[in-house]
Amino acid sequence: MQEFSTTVIGNLVADPQIRIVASGAPVCSFRIGVTPRHKDATGQWVDGTSMFLSVSAWRTLAENAHATLHKGDRVVVVGRLRQRAYTTQLGEERVVWEVDADLVAPDLSRHTAVLARPNRSHAAATRPAAAQPAAEQQQEQEQEQREAETVAA
Repeated sequence: MQEFSTTVIGNLVADPQIRIVASGAPVCSFRIGVTPRHKDATGQWVDGTSMFLSVSAWRTLAENAHATLHKGDRVVVVGRLRQRAYTTQLGEERVVWEVDADLVAPDLSRHTAVLARPNRSHAAATRPAAAQPAAEQQQEQEQEQREAETVAA
């Protein structure tokens, strides 16, 4: 079955929230607002109807989004669009649209960014050594060696 992928550009309406689910995976949730604009017959810009989407980012993407994004930031989100139906406590049927994010990035036409690789030593320690890339294993060994030299000194 093919999944529907979409790209959405909008502004965060609140700071992202992160939580850990029962499986132990982090999930970061946030909402973005999108307001289309167009020129009317007089050439003036007019705002269209605003749309708000909930976005969920998982695992490493969740941690990075939570550490980086803040209310008001303009972001680009690429992911799978999902429709979810539910019934309110008053018995009303509702439908919401959500994005399960594959990629989240700041809109560099509005922001600047300083890229940094986060320290993921806790994640490397929980993975079997065979699953770690060779470069990561070497960095880990060098770090352990430096720590051992510091203790010995």
